[in-house]
Amino acid sequence: KKHYMQEEVARQLEMCSYAKEQMANPINVKITNLGENINTEYGDYTPVVTAKESMMIFTSRRKGSTGPENNLEFDNRYFEDIYITFMQGGEWTAPEQIGGGINTPDHDAVISLSADGQKLFTYNTEGGGDIYLSYRMGDDWTLPDRLGPTINTSARETHASITPNGKTIYFSSNRSDKNTTQYGELDLYMATKLPTGGWSEATNLGDVINTAGDDDAPFIHPNGKRLYFSSKGHQSMGGYDIFYSDLNDDGTWTTPSNIGYPINTTKDDIYYVESPDGKRGYYSSINADVGYGRSDLYLVDLLSRPTVPLTLLTGIMEVQIEDGIALEAQIAVKDTATQEVTEYTPNAATGEYTII
Repeated sequence: KKHYMQEEVARQLEMCSYAKEQMANPINVKITNLGENINTEYGDYTPVVTAKESMMIFTSRRKGSTGPENNLEFDNRYFEDIYITFMQGGEWTAPEQIGGGINTPDHDAVISLSADGQKLFTYNTEGGGDIYLSYRMGDDWTLPDRLGPTINTSARETHASITPNGKTIYFSSNRSDKNTTQYGELDLYMATKLPTGGWSEATNLGDVINTAGDDDAPFIHPNGKRLYFSSKGHQSMGGYDIFYSDLNDDGTWTTPSNIGYPINTTKDDIYYVESPDGKRGYYSSINADVGYGRSDLYLVDLLSRPTVPLTLLTGIMEVQIEDGIALEAQIAVKDTATQEVTEYTPNAATGEYTII
């Protein structure tokens, strides 16, 4: 016991000195609270945006959650619900509850959104805590389906993020699996899409990424190479900090880097996502000085960050509909260097597509 406390104290001291060092060398960013149109006096968190930054979905514990009028949990707080807002004329529209029966009388939280805005991953506390997937149909959403047994287990699966080509999923879990090494309570895992449409067995991302502390909230950048996540391990200022690591060509990961102060603080910093050009990030933070409530949504302009070289191809695919049935149209994109073909599915009702 004594030995354990010595380790813990040493870790706390290390975080204090690292926090001082980080605060003395802030990174060149501009952080903006998304304002009272979006944020409330209640908890607002986990913002996710499309590649075009035209639609944002987030979780809130604001008044008016789905269910009975007094839909309060035992701690006198409202249940989590998922809200959606659109960018119009440089402003976010007033958030509304997302459709499609996604919000239930229980907790419903958004996890991530595919870059094209067609796949929405949500979290529900059923089954110990599992990851669900909903598809966008026009302006509505399908009822969420629980992801299969290689992703969800009887343990907690808390967060997931999918690459733009839909072929790799990164997720967090506290499973204890005799086939893979565990490094801490929550670890990051990956699985790949099989030709059958299901997911492969999950593999632990290994000890470059995962630590003895909790490792959670993965976000794979639209370039498919940079992984952001939050961890209580690594070189941290305290609580959860946001880190990033790049995927090498041989499948290994670079040593995670702390994203820096003032994005990271001595409190929990988690649920960070980024625009395709790498110039803007969206995240939630508890900042008593400038916040409206328990936690708020923020936009960060990464002023000194070089632009990530990506091409964004968007449009509307018009397919002749026979007998009133929309054809299962897909767009096939071939990489001329690797000959790899990726199929993208436009929005079934509107034909809109986004390809990165």
